[in-house]
Amino acid sequence: MKANMALPAITLLLCLIIGNSSVSLAGDSGEERTIPVIEWGCWSCNKRVFTFTPDSLDGKIIQHKDPNYQQSKWIILKTRSPIKKCEKMFDGAHIFDKKREFMTSGYTIMTQADSFVVIKGGSAIKAQINKVQCVGCQKGAYAFAGDDLDQWGVLSMSEVPAVFAMKSGSKIGTCGKIRLPYGGSFLGPHLFDLKGTVSMSSDTVSQNFGSFLCSD
Repeated sequence: MKANMALPAITLLLCLIIGNSSVSLAGDSGEERTIPVIEWGCWSCNKRVFTFTPDSLDGKIIQHKDPNYQQSKWIILKTRSPIKKCEKMFDGAHIFDKKREFMTSGYTIMTQADSFVVIKGGSAIKAQINKVQCVGCQKGAYAFAGDDLDQWGVLSMSEVPAVFAMKSGSKIGTCGKIRLPYGGSFLGPHLFDLKGTVSMSSDTVSQNFGSFLCSD
């Protein structure tokens, strides 16, 4: 995996040195759906939420019916606030049923981050997390494994690929620290190198969500 992420940076630099102002490194894989998640529905208020596999909100578990447990353990990925209480139940407790398990992308999670519930103090999720760092400005970040951060698409010297900060939903800025040899121009795009792969709980993902990147 490390070689796969490092190769685009090397190839890009070589192509720019020989005179190409932009280069297609390969067909962009598009929206990479590599993250296992679960959709849940409250049978009372019909609220739909998602968790990272294998986090469970299963209403068949007695503890999961306790409103105090829900308010202390179930928090929203983006805001870290407790899940909103069920408006249809006198005690505010949701009773969730599993609707489906599926694979999704970091970009989709970014757009629906207010609907993702994480388990405070939970165990590791199934999805793996890449630690990446820009070879120019040394910007460090996290990305879900399988997201190429648009480094396999068409890159240019000045245009920044569609890479987003997952918490804010905004496109990241330019690097401007990578300079071509012999007094050449500075490159705009960040060129990320893989520094390692780690496991995290959903709670830890939420705590570090401001450092997560994704591509579209």
